[in-house]
Amino acid sequence: MHPDVVSTVDDKVPLADVRLAQADGLDSYRAGRPPAIASVAGLDAKDIGQVADMKLPAGFVAGQKNDGGFGNSGSFQEFHSAGDADVKVFFQYRGHRMSQDASDKFHHLLSEPPHNLRQSEIDQLGEVLEGKSQPTDFQITTAKTQDIHGKRVLVVEGDYLNFGLRSRTLYVDSDGTGSAVQEIAFQAPKDLFNKNVVQGTKSLESINWK
Repeated sequence: MHPDVVSTVDDKVPLADVRLAQADGLDSYRAGRPPAIASVAGLDAKDIGQVADMKLPAGFVAGQKNDGGFGNSGSFQEFHSAGDADVKVFFQYRGHRMSQDASDKFHHLLSEPPHNLRQSEIDQLGEVLEGKSQPTDFQITTAKTQDIHGKRVLVVEGDYLNFGLRSRTLYVDSDGTGSAVQEIAFQAPKDLFNKNVVQGTKSLESINWK
């Protein structure tokens, strides 16, 4: 099984990027505390890392969460469609900082005006993208930087070739250093992704930041 792919709740369907979580600020990171799990009010996800609030797609409910116990400072929070649990939104924090070189490259990328990434730029983001940097495992169809409500983020969309999943992920510089990356993703099996991509994209682009 690919290291970026874990099974769902019923342990039968592969789930990419299930290690999803949130960074709740540099103080928690320095103190070695796991980020706090989000609360949900109605169709809003609230207080997840750098996210103050985000409008979830209609019919979504809270799903898996991990508060980073057992010595793991990473954590995740998942929400999914009540009608199909494979249609998901994730918030992920890895629980560790990237290398200085990777951090500098990510910070520099986000300092430039919004643009579609060149292949040479994608090739420099291996540590940021993790498993998505392997073209035999993940086929990138969109890679760009985009401003969402005043914050510039990296947006990557594509297909997990071995699992029939498609995802659209925001990569967020959590503290301005480029080293602590929060990931926010909409993911579903490819056919369901295409049916729900408008709602999923609107949800991602509804984020209000802290």
